Amino acid sequence: MAETILFNIASKVLEELGSLALREVGLAWGLDDELKSLEGTLRMIKAVVLAVDGAKRQQREMDHPLLNIWLKRLQDAFYHADNVLDEFHYQALRRQVLRNSGWSIQAKVQEFLLCSSMSPLVFRSRMGPNIRNITDRLHRIAEDRVIFCVMMPGGRSNDEQGFSSMSTSVNELDFVGRANDKEAILSLLTTSSVDEKLSVIPIVGRGGLGKTTLVKLVYNSERCNSDSPCDNLDDKTKLRTLFQDKLNGRRFLLVLDDVSHCENQDWVRFCQFLRGSAHGSCEKVGEQHVKLAEIASEIVKKCHGYPLAAKTLGSLLFMKTDENEWLYLKDRELWELAQNKRDILPVLKLSYDTLPADMKRCFLYCSLFPKCYEIKVDKLIQLWMAEGFIQSYINHELEDAGAEYVNHLCSINFLEKIRDQCGNLSNKCRMPEIIHDLAVFIAEKECKGIASYRSGIVIPEEVKHVSIHDSDCSREEVTNSLFMLMNLRSVLYFPSQGAGANEESFIERCISRFKYLRVLDLSDSCFPVLPRYVDFANMVLQEIQKLPQNLGNLISLRHLYLTTQQSCLPEKQIQRLTSLRTLGIEGCGNLKSLPEGIQLLTALTTVTIATCPKLTSLPSSMKNMAKLRNLEISKCPNLNLSGWEHFKGLKRLH
Repeated sequence: MAETILFNIASKVLEELGSLALREVGLAWGLDDELKSLEGTLRMIKAVVLAVDGAKRQQREMDHPLLNIWLKRLQDAFYHADNVLDEFHYQALRRQVLRNSGWSIQAKVQEFLLCSSMSPLVFRSRMGPNIRNITDRLHRIAEDRVIFCVMMPGGRSNDEQGFSSMSTSVNELDFVGRANDKEAILSLLTTSSVDEKLSVIPIVGRGGLGKTTLVKLVYNSERCNSDSPCDNLDDKTKLRTLFQDKLNGRRFLLVLDDVSHCENQDWVRFCQFLRGSAHGSCEKVGEQHVKLAEIASEIVKKCHGYPLAAKTLGSLLFMKTDENEWLYLKDRELWELAQNKRDILPVLKLSYDTLPADMKRCFLYCSLFPKCYEIKVDKLIQLWMAEGFIQSYINHELEDAGAEYVNHLCSINFLEKIRDQCGNLSNKCRMPEIIHDLAVFIAEKECKGIASYRSGIVIPEEVKHVSIHDSDCSREEVTNSLFMLMNLRSVLYFPSQGAGANEESFIERCISRFKYLRVLDLSDSCFPVLPRYVDFANMVLQEIQKLPQNLGNLISLRHLYLTTQQSCLPEKQIQRLTSLRTLGIEGCGNLKSLPEGIQLLTALTTVTIATCPKLTSLPSSMKNMAKLRNLEISKCPNLNLSGWEHFKGLKRLH
């Protein structure tokens, strides 16, 4: 997890350092050398992190405490560097806004010196030592790698080799719920009319569904007439086969020593070799517990159809008959339970390990949403963008890259698209329940969801992203822990049934306390108005009742969704939003027209207009906007769309 975050942050910081706008600020204020030095150090450490990540991929057991300490120190330093560069980015945007405005040079200088948090001289005197301190800190951490980064020899452990080796042994009595699948595969194998010499029958699905067990059962079927594999297997498998042959039909006394730390799965695998023994080799001692059986039926629901999940939960209750322990397990989420390397979440994590670093962070961010939460794909991508998770490519929009991320996560069943009542794919997606458990399990201290059933809420100081589920976000136990965090970057609020706190003080405290906040999502709550305009270069701005006077200063704003009581939008402010990709206008009861200056938004691709009963026409200049692909209109009864019939992107909903 740590190296994933490190690699992503390093890439983002290096991208910022290489930007022309930031270079301009560095040159103007005499900090170019310091920034170049920081860039060189970051490139070196990024290569080191990549090497560590590669080593951990080859050897999954390399989880030395000293290495984790080193990675944690490095992560803190990277976040610090990212925060410092945010101040540079802000100043760079401010300079660009002043250049684009029609003010005189004297007015620009006066506004810059008086209204800025610091003058260029003060900024240089403070930021210069700050950057040098970060560079020195990174150098010291890099040098400490020799002491803290204890690398273990490569290769898998013997135990992992034993676990991953392929044995065709499987007992049909242990095989439940896949009889139809088995028959379907056997039918394909025995009655196939395919002309090719080699045919392929794909069996796909997430790890832990039982694909391997299904193949073993098919392989052992008499209808397959399989040859014995013993001659082609390794010595360990031959030994197992010989062991089974010697015990088959015989009574025996078996003495085992030093097995106190064996896992339940090891016993299950071992007992498979003893099934052919004669009666009298063991005794079966047990007691029926009707109440435990009832609790077990509830626990099974947590498995979501995964056999390996059932084994994971079953192993935790192995030889336990205390009803309280069963009830405790019933009320826990999978990610809260201790996981051995062969349990469901570590097995599913193997698919996560193959993802690129930036896509890993996008996946883990979804752990903030409540389980089974449906989110619009566009909004999810915009949240990723606001956090800086998506890697940019030349001539490739961030939104398009985000869509590729969603499609890839869907292809490996880490996300799933939602279908509407007609069976068509909608613009919403959700995370499968057991995958949500995986995301929470891996996210650890980076992302933290606070649910209403929690008591004694404690948020670790390392947490950067917080979501509040169901609870009143103004509750003292929530705010006391929340506002102790200095470097928080996300606050998402998901009140139950659309209800929530309406105290403006909560928003005020978030804005004033969290200096590096990227996302403040209160869209599902019932805050009537925002107490004041949030003047930072966020990438998404939603539900603005009254448009601020200096809206046009947000020159990096890419997505604007607004509800206003104004009859017309401020043209001079709107036409300055040249980075805008999406404009959503909804519930504007007084809006009569859109400004002609909207044609200057040359990057605009999507316009959605809904529930604007007084809107009568659209600017004719919108037809000439080269990148406009989607125009969605609904519940605008007086809107005249004559002349728009041939616009290919028009979607007239209702």
